[in-house]
Amino acid sequence: SVSSWLNGFKSLRDAELEIVDYSAPARIRNGQFRFSAVETTVRFDLRGIEKNGAKRQDRGTMRVLFEKKDGKWQASKLQFIGEL
Repeated sequence: SVSSWLNGFKSLRDAELEIVDYSAPARIRNGQFRFSAVETTVRFDLRGIEKNGAKRQDRGTMRVLFEKKDGKWQASKLQFIGEL
């Protein structure tokens, strides 16, 4: 899971996130072509320190579902694509 992956870091020094693809399929749009969710593909590069003091860098790609709740966009589902 994403939380167990992040718990492997004692601290983060740098994080780069790049949305490389997005879509709002018909199943998440209402009849007026407005949407309250968007599916994205995000490339990430995280650098930090592990709990044992060693430097760590993880790169990869994940799918992120953003949903609009109470007028604010938030990530509601994250799923890794492939291996880190």
